[in-house]
This record gives sequence, C-alpha cells and structure tokens, in this order.
Amino acid sequence: MKRRLLQIMGQVALAILRKVDHYVAGSQSGFTFEEEVEEPDRAFKVLRDRGGILRSYSQRGWMVLGFEEAQALFRDQRFGSDIRKNKFVSRVLRLASGGRPVVFLDNPTLLNIDPPDHTRLRKLVSQGFLHKFVLSMEPGIVSIVRRCLDEYDPVSGQFDVVQQLAKPLPAIVIAELLGLPEADLPRFQKLSEDLLGLTAIGDDEKMERGAIANEGLNNYFREVIEVKRENPDQAMISRLIQAEEEGDRLTAEELYSTCALLLVAGHETTTRLIGNGMYLLLKHPEQLRKLQ
Repeated sequence: MKRRLLQIMGQVALAILRKVDHYVAGSQSGFTFEEEVEEPDRAFKVLRDRGGILRSYSQRGWMVLGFEEAQALFRDQRFGSDIRKNKFVSRVLRLASGGRPVVFLDNPTLLNIDPPDHTRLRKLVSQGFLHKFVLSMEPGIVSIVRRCLDEYDPVSGQFDVVQQLAKPLPAIVIAELLGLPEADLPRFQKLSEDLLGLTAIGDDEKMERGAIANEGLNNYFREVIEVKRENPDQAMISRLIQAEEEGDRLTAEELYSTCALLLVAGHETTTRLIGNGMYLLLKHPEQLRKLQ
C-alpha cells in the first residue's frame, strides 16, 4: 500500500514537472507518451527547433539535441555515463523495481560506467570479439538469413520483414554468439523486450515488468555461466569467462551485466535497424537500386 501511494505521488510530481518542461524549459514536446513513441522524429524536431540544449526538470538533467553540442559533450571529461550519479533517476528506478535488483544500478554495464572502470571492462570484453571468431560466424549467419527468407507465404507471395526476418535473425545470431540453446529463444526474446521498460520513467507498469525481466535474465545467465564453467566451448560466454588482462578477470556480476547488455543491445537495435532500413529503401527506390 505504501509503495503504491509513493508511486501515485511520483506520477503526480512527474506530470507537474513535465508541464514545467513543456511551458518553461521547452524540453517536453507536448505530445503524449504514446504519440512520442508513434512519431519520435516529429517529437524530436519540435525540441530541436527550440534549441540545442534544453533543461529537463522531470529528469533532473539536460537534453543535448544539437550535433555540435553533442560532439562537445562527448569530448568533455566533466561529463560521464554513470546513471548512479543522478540521484533522482536512481530513486525512481529503485521505487519502480519494488526492491528487486536494477541492472543499471546494481550491475552497471559498459553503457553506464565511466573510466577507469569502463576502460578495464572494455579491455576484458574486447577479448571475446576476436576478429577470427567473428569472421567464423559469417557462413552461419548467411544460412540463418536464408532460412528466415524461406518463411514467406508461397500462396500470397507476402513476407513480413519484421516478424519473419528482423525479429528472429538477431535473436538467433546473438544466441549462437553467446552459446545459448536455440530452444531458449522465445524466453530471452520476451525478457529482453520487457527489460527495456526499465527506462520508461513515468510508466510504472513497464518499469515493473523491466525489473522482473532483469531478475529473470540474471537468473538465466547465472545458470548458463555455471554450465559453461564446467563445459567451456568456443562461444562468447566461455570466452568472457576465460578473458584475462594482466591478471584481471570479469567478476560474476560483470559477466551477468555484460551478457544482458549483449543480448538486449544486439537484439533490439538490429531488429529496429532492419525494419527502419527496409522502410527507407522502399521509400527511396533509387537507393535500393544502388544497394542491389
């Protein structure tokens, strides 16, 4: 009951701050959350037209929207990626998780840690991406693509690019890259989709699903890693377990967070890239001809 009351208070406070962002700072487009998801380009255009840097009271930070401004930000050592330094966002994530671990806070990934921790972790993880190993996967990936393309409806001749190629392809490839059983595909596809809800600040239902998915992924990878320790293979998880740099190794928590990052980042981004890429090629047939 107390947690629900806090959530309601948080929603009210967030709604007020979003109004402040819209009318005072200009960092809220005025669109609803659903409209922003449906037409993100239109929403971002509204914000970019207002300036390259906008104050966001609802997120206790700033929105950097201009190209030159973003380039300057990335080069400035005063700024970092560690979300734990934003106490407001951290508290919101903790509240939404309902006491469950939060990957960005408890087991931070390469995406949200700063040097020297980022430098150390990147050195270790890069050993799992040996050029020879990545190249060795190419024939298998070609075979997976052909298998997906063969799923078209021979009667109508129709093919759903997203459902029959963009969604299954990266999931299968990431599973092979990590050395996961293909039978587990539906399970970690669902978990990776739900995990993204952790970033949906203001949507308690999605954030709660994200927290549950985070716990589920950690448990899943914990089981897989234990099996790989006893029976190593040539896939990525075994390589991460064996990775060593000047006597250093990945901790158990770093293994879990890195596996979850590879799964979600490789799966979700590639799915959307294939769908958006095909959409743009069909809208610009001259570019499609160049590609062909």
